[in-house]
Amino acid sequence: MSESAFLREQFVNPFTEVQEIAFLAYGCSEFYREKLRRAKLCPEEIRSIADLSRLPLTTREEIQGKPWGLLTVPKSRICQIHASTSLSKGPRVYIPFSDDDLYRGGLRPFTRGASFSPPLPMLVSEKDLVINALPYEVSHLGLLFHRILQDGVGAGVVPVGKGGFYSVPEKTLQIMKDLKGDHLFTTPAYAIHLADKAGEVGYEIGKDLKPKSVWLAGESCSPGLRRRIEAIWKTYVFLSLTSLECGPIALECGEKNGLHVATGYVFAEIIPANDPVLKLPEGVGEIVATVLWRRSSPLIRYRTGLIGSMEDTACPCGLDSPRIRFWGDLTECLELGRSKVPLLEVEDCLTELVETSPWYYLRPQGDVLTVLVPPRYEATGKKRTERESREKATRTT
Repeated sequence: MSESAFLREQFVNPFTEVQEIAFLAYGCSEFYREKLRRAKLCPEEIRSIADLSRLPLTTREEIQGKPWGLLTVPKSRICQIHASTSLSKGPRVYIPFSDDDLYRGGLRPFTRGASFSPPLPMLVSEKDLVINALPYEVSHLGLLFHRILQDGVGAGVVPVGKGGFYSVPEKTLQIMKDLKGDHLFTTPAYAIHLADKAGEVGYEIGKDLKPKSVWLAGESCSPGLRRRIEAIWKTYVFLSLTSLECGPIALECGEKNGLHVATGYVFAEIIPANDPVLKLPEGVGEIVATVLWRRSSPLIRYRTGLIGSMEDTACPCGLDSPRIRFWGDLTECLELGRSKVPLLEVEDCLTELVETSPWYYLRPQGDVLTVLVPPRYEATGKKRTERESREKATRTT
């Protein structure tokens, strides 16, 4: 038996009942015990997924700056902690993990009888080699996908990370070229940055670098930006929806027709966004997730701040899990006059303009949006001057 198969068979919790989470939170977490008391609920009343809507919502503000606020086990049981990487000056969110979380709950979707068949809709096999250019430090992304791909799928993983002294882009590209990596996992911005660097060092994408697919995580990505990255890397690009607090939420299949909810990891709901300024179509709201795989720091009905809609129609790929249509992030909106516009919509419009650099700056002033495009290298290798860039920005606006 291979090591990956051993991990899948031996370190997995087969129980997915929400009632277990409710009992655990009530019995071991003062934070959730108080929330249930205020809601006048007993854990015995939570018998199924359908009863989740009776539980109170959990917000980011409630868990910020409280490293041990969600803890249900002694600190000595914690083997890994991740923190939010937001650039804001607000308190950080800390998510602690026990070994049970990482090796039982984290690998549960890969067991026999799991919700996904195949376990996840990623077109990666145990014969493939993955270049993992997601951040490993502080953020959970690098280690999260490392464990899913290596211990769950059984693929080989090269942990190049996202920059840093030992893994500057040039070194990552050389490793990718030398090892002939099959798939690249990274963020949208870093995918473009790596492609830019490849041109600078003389590597030809499609010849020296030929990934079967590129997987994007950690940042929002509009349809227009995805198409641009596909054109740059000359391959298929797939999206995944994750968060520090919840881990995997949804991933695309080969159909690229919405993101399948990772039902082995979370239960997802859509609730009204409660933002009267942000005009959203009917059925589009905030994504709320209940984490099913983590026990040391459970999250029940967590308001992710992500915007989306849910579809239950059958997908040609054969997976029966519902699909999320991602619309953006409530914290990433432009205020133009009396309206709010998700940045994802703006990005989608701008990246459809071939002449617009993917590196741009937005300056909203009242109901006018100015787009500033920095100097960049054109296809001819000639660098655009600052004056030319300003003229281009004006025409784009």
